Formats: sequence, structure tokens, C-alpha cells
Amino acid sequence: MSTSSKNDIMIRLKEPVWSKKSLVVEPLLDMDDQLGPSSVDLRLGYEFIVFRRSMFDTLDLKDIVEDGEYSKYYHRVRLGNNEDLVLHPRQLILGSTFEFVKIPNDTNASVLSKSTWGRMGLLIATATNVDPGFRGCITLELVNMGEVPIKLRPGLRIAQLLLHTLSESEDVIYSGKYISPVGPEFPKFSKMQYKNDWKYFYKL
Repeated sequence: MSTSSKNDIMIRLKEPVWSKKSLVVEPLLDMDDQLGPSSVDLRLGYEFIVFRRSMFDTLDLKDIVEDGEYSKYYHRVRLGNNEDLVLHPRQLILGSTFEFVKIPNDTNASVLSKSTWGRMGLLIATATNVDPGFRGCITLELVNMGEVPIKLRPGLRIAQLLLHTLSESEDVIYSGKYISPVGPEFPKFSKMQYKNDWKYFYKL
């Protein structure tokens, strides 16, 4: 597996959208500014998912899996133009990329925090792997690990996307749970997966 260079990324961006090898990052507002030596900068979108911290004492995965009800734990917030959201120390919220992304079928991608924000205490504590063939806005787990509140505004260049060409040339068809999201997604837990993860412990 090798990481794509700026030139490789530009070639992928110029591929026809229907091509299995094409990379889509739309809208790419400033290609010269957003393309780095081996990455594409991604901006923060308008919508967020925030914990209802005062509504429950403990978050139990078992309860979420069994009743499938997320509104007890989260609510959605959508910011308008020139609005901001304050992320307090040790707080976690879910955001998403402003850009809609399509990952090539022969490529794996990762999303990393930008070091400028990291030095201020803001981390993209996301599951950094993005599967081949994924399409949609990428959900970002935003955590303030600093000592002071941070203001977040839509449009900030907050993360970077790296592409890694698979060692095998065969195309991989995306089969994940998150199909073409256009904003942050609630976590999706499978009852079957949950039972499989714990079935050995129940026997102890």
C-alpha cells in the first residue's frame, strides 16, 4: 500500500466521475490551497450531533442496540452562515466534512487532524479509515483536549484526507453501513454484531 502524491491526487480528481478510479471532493473551493504534497484539506460542514448530557446518567451500548433510539442521547444542530458552535474542554461532538467525497474502488483513505488545530487541543478522534468505494460526507468525531473552549465555524479547514493505493489491483466494492451520508451520522450498531462480539463473554 502506497500513499498518493499531489500529482496522483490531481490525476484522480480529473478522472470521469463514473470511473472506478476517480476521486471526487465536491465542492473543492480552492484546489491550490486545499491540495498538499500528499493530502487534500477538508472543511467543516454545517451540521452537528451533540450529546444530551443532562438527559441520562450513563450511555449503555446495550440499550441503544436493543431499542434503536438515539434521540435520548443526541440531538442535531445546524448552524447558519456566520454562526459558530463552542466546543468545551473534554467535550465530544460529531460533525462532518463540508465536501461530499467519493473514494476510488482501488484506494483506501484516512482522515487525520490538521496539526494547526491539534496544537490548539482540537483532535479529529475519528475512525480514520475510509473504505474503498465510500461515497458521502465523512463523519468527524471532534474532541477538545485543550484547556479552553474552542469556537468552530462551518468552512474551517479542519482535517486532511490521505489516499493509499491498495497493493492488490482488484476493485473493492463498498459494503459498509454508511451509504451516501450528507451530514454527520448517528452510530449504527448491528444487533447481530453486538451479540457476536459478546457471546464468548456470556459463557465465562
